[in-house]
Amino acid sequence: MRTFITSMLAVIFTLVTTLSYATETPKGFKTYPDIVDFKYMSEQASVPKREGVTVIDSRPARKFDKGHIPVAINISDSMFNDHVDLLPEDKSGLRIFYCGGLTCPLSHTSAFKAEALGYTNIKVYAAGYPDWTSNGGLAGVSVKYLKKSLDKGKAVVVDARPPRKFKKGHVPGSISIPTTRFDDHKGSLPDDKATELIFYCGGYHCPLSTKGATMARDLGYTNARVFQAGYPAWKKAYGEE
Repeated sequence: MRTFITSMLAVIFTLVTTLSYATETPKGFKTYPDIVDFKYMSEQASVPKREGVTVIDSRPARKFDKGHIPVAINISDSMFNDHVDLLPEDKSGLRIFYCGGLTCPLSHTSAFKAEALGYTNIKVYAAGYPDWTSNGGLAGVSVKYLKKSLDKGKAVVVDARPPRKFKKGHVPGSISIPTTRFDDHKGSLPDDKATELIFYCGGYHCPLSTKGATMARDLGYTNARVFQAGYPAWKKAYGEE
């Protein structure tokens, strides 16, 4: 009797899981054949940015702006043809697409589009951004999000570069906490550990922002993020301090 009940429960669980997946998965969802996991993604999406590797966020810009894998660029699937020029010309380099999770088709669709254009080394991080953050990956924000946060006073923005760099120019309203002297300056951080902290440094090849955000996490700050495009992107968008 116990075996029968166990078997019936297993059947019911399978049916519920199947129906749930069918409900959540968009019609016509064709998955790209080369799927990678978090471990692979964390190795390829490291900072400093790896040469020959391009990570593409296929979600709409409004989602990318407020949270993405730090080294990613944004080419939303709906605008793929208009922004395909953002992909490097070298078609043999590694291109990894991701979007909003296992039920999101955007990264798969974009990957097939890139393949049709002749790109030969394509992978899809199917679990996407939700998996990235749930595994402890740092969240990145865009220059637009940073500007809005500063205008609204919603975040503490931290320049992780050496003081000499900060003095030459920095994001207006940011504070200087050089990563190499973090312990000496951590008292400048807010008391409220839930405060949003946004760290930046010199761009995609600069690891100081991710190191600073990680150090803040170790102190118990629960909303430490990075503006990995850094001060060069701020200057391009809004000029110098």
